[in-house]
Amino acid sequence: MRTSRLLHGLAALAVCALLLACCTERSRLNPIDPENPRTGGKPTGLRVSAELDTIRLSWNSVPLRDLSGYHVYRRLAHESGMYLLGQVSSLTTTFRDQSDQFGVPHMYQITARIGNMETLPSEEVTVTPGPTVAWVADSDSRAVIKLTHDGLNEILRSRAFISPYRLRVDGKRGTIWVVDEFSGDFGAINEKGELLGKFDLFFEVVGLALDASDGSVWVGDNGEHVLARFDNEGSRQTRIDSLPKLGALAFHASLEELWALTSKGDQLLRVGKALQLTRVNLPPTFTGPVVDMAIAENTGEAWIATRNRVVRINKEGSVVFTAPEEFRFASRVALDQASGACWVIDDSGEFRANSSVFKLNAQGQVQFKIDGFERPQGLAINPFDGSCYALDTVRGRLVKITADGLTQNGYTGFLTPFDIEVVMPAR
Repeated sequence: MRTSRLLHGLAALAVCALLLACCTERSRLNPIDPENPRTGGKPTGLRVSAELDTIRLSWNSVPLRDLSGYHVYRRLAHESGMYLLGQVSSLTTTFRDQSDQFGVPHMYQITARIGNMETLPSEEVTVTPGPTVAWVADSDSRAVIKLTHDGLNEILRSRAFISPYRLRVDGKRGTIWVVDEFSGDFGAINEKGELLGKFDLFFEVVGLALDASDGSVWVGDNGEHVLARFDNEGSRQTRIDSLPKLGALAFHASLEELWALTSKGDQLLRVGKALQLTRVNLPPTFTGPVVDMAIAENTGEAWIATRNRVVRINKEGSVVFTAPEEFRFASRVALDQASGACWVIDDSGEFRANSSVFKLNAQGQVQFKIDGFERPQGLAINPFDGSCYALDTVRGRLVKITADGLTQNGYTGFLTPFDIEVVMPAR
């Protein structure tokens, strides 16, 4: 009898323990319970994006029937703590902030409100608003991606092309010209990522050159050995055939003409407003392969990446100087128009973190060198602060390098980013 009662007692205790465990597990499913393994008792999924002076927040809804709403908190970089910025109803999971504090990091958190109680604050997110945006052609993700001023957060991605790998941005008109490596399509999207059209086919595009004065764009193609010019709506205006193999092209704003360098570095092709081609023979000391060119707006001189050297030529095509630094393979150049500094990708040719980005001053002397890149392909200067945005292609990331050589992590959601441009959109 005692044995039977003991067994019944143990069974009852086991049932109670099981019920208690079930109740405990059930309580842990509450999204505002600090012991909840999924939420930690905080709102989740806080995301931030900024375009010019408008900052947009969004987050995951908190699934509670008695939820009263959300509080939004903000802290600027020079402030010591978060303060309440605003509140929204339980039906809203977005918030818009306006700020003219360009170049200043903005940190945000949110809490959920249940009556007079607030949850723990969400994870903190950061964005730095500013007057620029960055556009990136990410080939393997099949997307042209628009990034915030700080290069850290995604604003939108357009999938209008199969494999975008070259782009030029007309900030004044809001047109992004794109070349698709896989299909050969040359076309354009607008600032919302919507396709404006596909206007021609090319086979081996060397580069694009934008005439900002009228929005026309030049395409250099080695597949058909042509230069083609399109107006700002995508209609082809001219085509120059039977050209030698090209290495780089850029539009010379002060001379109002296209400059195209042959791959061998033996000729400079110049096409003016009358669309007449002039060939300038370059000195034999200037040898290819030429792979990139950028033109200084204040002097009209061109900086050229050619094999293991960076060369500067004047408006007449004469060599001004050759930078003393010897590179493994100078594959990209980008100019800071304000300071005259030239940034250079030095590609090691190896699929490991062995490539570098150099900054040269206006006289061609090395100011500093940043190592640790893996086959970087794209380079662009932010005109707001003179920083450089480098695309670390194999690693699928953007690295921001400040004007004085500090590196900052940027966007990491790429697959194989190839080309980038930073612009100040018209407001």
